[in-house]
Amino acid sequence: MALRRFRVFCLLFISFDDEKGPEVYRVDPAGYFRGMKGVSIGVKQVPATTFLEKKIKKKADLNSTEVIELAIEALQSSLGIDVRAKDLEVVVVTKENTKFTKLKDDQVEHHLNQIANRD
Repeated sequence: MALRRFRVFCLLFISFDDEKGPEVYRVDPAGYFRGMKGVSIGVKQVPATTFLEKKIKKKADLNSTEVIELAIEALQSSLGIDVRAKDLEVVVVTKENTKFTKLKDDQVEHHLNQIANRD
C-alpha cells in the first residue's frame, strides 16, 4: 500500500482599507479566510505566526521599517537560524506606493544589521 502525500496550499492576499488600514488575508483550501495584521504560511507557520501575534499585540502601530524587521525576525525566530541578505527576498508595498518593490541585498543587509544591533 503506497502512502500518498498531500500538499496543502494557502493563499495570502494583501489589501488596504481606508478605515481598517492594511490587512493580510489567509485563504485555506476549504475557502475559509480571515483578515489579519500578520500571518505566515508554510512548514514553520505556527511558530512564525505566534511570534508575529505576540509582537503585534505589544505594538500594533508599526512603521514600514518596523514591519520589515518584524517579518525578518519572525522568519529567523521560527527557523532558529540567522539568515543572510542573499537568502531573503523582501518585497514591500505601501499605501503611498502600491507597486510591489523588491529590496536590494544591501537594503536587506541594513535591516539585518539593525536587528542584530538591537539584540
